Amino acid sequence: MRVAGFLMLSVVLLSCAGTDVGNPQSRELSVEFIGFDESAPNALTFDSGLVISELWLSLSALRLRDAALCEEEGDFYLHGPFLVELVSGREFPPLSTRLELQSLCRISLDFALYAGSIPEAPDAMRDHSILIRGSSADGQAFEIALSRNEVVHLRNTTGLVSLLPQNDHLLISFALNEWFQAGELDVEAFDSSNAAATAKLWTVIKRSIRLYRDSVPDGLLQDSELLDQLATGEF
Repeated sequence: MRVAGFLMLSVVLLSCAGTDVGNPQSRELSVEFIGFDESAPNALTFDSGLVISELWLSLSALRLRDAALCEEEGDFYLHGPFLVELVSGREFPPLSTRLELQSLCRISLDFALYAGSIPEAPDAMRDHSILIRGSSADGQAFEIALSRNEVVHLRNTTGLVSLLPQNDHLLISFALNEWFQAGELDVEAFDSSNAAATAKLWTVIKRSIRLYRDSVPDGLLQDSELLDQLATGEF
């Protein structure tokens, strides 16, 4: 399965599995964001003829919840703000950090209004958390902007995502075809000021987020990896 684009955050984990107590061995967790469905060069094209040329997300943080502390407060934060552009696979700025973590019970995305501190962002992104640009099946350009300050949790049905003992690679994936299913979203008539319409789209977006293990690993979501879904967005 091809992808629209991806970005990567490299997180170095400290594991206490070494022979010397108090001398932890480091291992790396790569977390990549992707949008997936059939893609064309530099754009995402659906069977309906709809083309997505840009899809920006604004996040204030990525949170990781240690499974050993799942019932307690205290996520580990990768602080932003940072932007994700899912079609081209760009991310601003790159993030990396160190933490002691062997398994997860939750990953959370803090969506936030973009305040305008990143030069690469389009002007239209300001004061919004999601910006979608493209053209409809008849070639009409459209732009949809959503403004949501909200935390979205990705949870496993069993409550635990065990990380591999050595390097591990995770994909936070957005099933973009679900955003634009027939009859679900009229891109030309969509009104961002319509609270009911934006709430419906936001619910679809949250449900489209899935966590997979990148088994190969190559930063791409392969058909075989779809069988290894680790967590889903909120319902």
